[in-house]
Amino acid sequence: MDAKLKILVIDDTIINLDIIVESLSDDYSVYAAIDGISGLEIAVEVKPDLILLDIRMPNLDGFGVLKALKNAKATSEIPVIFLTAENNLENITKGFKAGVVDYMMKPFEIEEIKNKIKTHLNFKKSKRIIKNQNIAHEQATC
Repeated sequence: MDAKLKILVIDDTIINLDIIVESLSDDYSVYAAIDGISGLEIAVEVKPDLILLDIRMPNLDGFGVLKALKNAKATSEIPVIFLTAENNLENITKGFKAGVVDYMMKPFEIEEIKNKIKTHLNFKKSKRIIKNQNIAHEQATC
């Protein structure tokens, strides 16, 4: 049996964490962090396949977490979806420029989260396959 893919949820609202963890845990190994600092620690340790990240959190906000993730070799390729109540074009644009792969509004629909996770994990898998094929092709032609 294949190991479950790993999802990390970083959100300072416990009810959101509980709902997401409960909803995803049948299909994924789900890790939760209540703040950005512990989220970064878990990300480095667990190397999740995808991260759901709130923007507004005390101490280290989602943009700070995203910057740290993208600047670290071990976590730079992990797809990050912003999950937030902030619905302004400036933050949406800033998030995409900083490297998020998607943006979801709170209150969220769990089916939408599941569908977006599945889409981005499939995309990540496709990128990895293409990268490996390119490496194999380069080695074969050398």
